Amino acid sequence: GTSAKSEKEQIINYIADFYLTRGVHTFLLQVSNYQFKDGGIRLPIHFGNYKQIQSYREIQIIIESLVFGFIGFMILTHFILFLLNRKDWSNLFFVILCICSFIYLYLRGARYLLGFFPDLEWDFYSKFLFAAAFSYGPVLFLFNHYLYPGLISKKICTIVKIAWGIFVLSVLIFSTSFFIKLLPIYEILIFPL
Repeated sequence: GTSAKSEKEQIINYIADFYLTRGVHTFLLQVSNYQFKDGGIRLPIHFGNYKQIQSYREIQIIIESLVFGFIGFMILTHFILFLLNRKDWSNLFFVILCICSFIYLYLRGARYLLGFFPDLEWDFYSKFLFAAAFSYGPVLFLFNHYLYPGLISKKICTIVKIAWGIFVLSVLIFSTSFFIKLLPIYEILIFPL
């Protein structure tokens, strides 16, 4: 779009199949970015024949599948460990940490998601992505707190839990343009953790 109002936020994961004739060619990609300062092209653009690009994409999906499988296995085993010993909250926070990692990595690449839902709305996508991103630091902090009890005061843990709740609720309740502005504040608050 030519303005913030006319811009349509979207995620594009596309293989364009076209043929070039001999000579000099210009590749022009126009991206507007009025909503999110870190938006734009995230991954490199690959050129080659269709089979090469498709093969590269399939290899990336296989690698991501292995990573997701390992994370899923860790989620399952640590959740079972938590069910066997409910007094040890570190296992539960490790499960939540793995779920946040899973969601963030799954959405960051978006290869699977866009394959199943090519018309996915940016707001829906960004809410899950930012909820996982905003959760990662506090959950890691709380995991360490429960893994090494007594090392960190309960007051600090309460403050972290409240801040975590505020940030995640802001993502779920407000529009993308609002909670993206909270990102620098979150980074300042999470840095000491």
